[in-house]
Amino acid sequence: PEMVRATLEALLDALEDNAELLRIVADELPRNENRARAEALEQRVIGLVSAYLAARPPLMRSNLTPTTAAWILVRAIENLTVRYVLERPPIDRAAFVSELERLVAGYLVQA
Repeated sequence: PEMVRATLEALLDALEDNAELLRIVADELPRNENRARAEALEQRVIGLVSAYLAARPPLMRSNLTPTTAAWILVRAIENLTVRYVLERPPIDRAAFVSELERLVAGYLVQA
């Protein structure tokens, strides 16, 4: 749980520090021009999360594979954090991070 919160905070810090660049990349640049590099980075992150989860089986429900969990979690967190930074909803950052933690924990352990 502490590692999840720290990772979420670091991700938000990085995205917020580069919000204007993020806006250009997410909303204005054609995805095709950078597809190969973006996909390689995404696969690397998914691989790291999958390895982390595989090394800690008690973190996950028994009917969930690390690869599946990693893909879903990376995509969900990526989308939510990017949209949070770009849209600036009326949600306190600490509350947002807490809700993401609950999302991750609930997904991994709920039957």
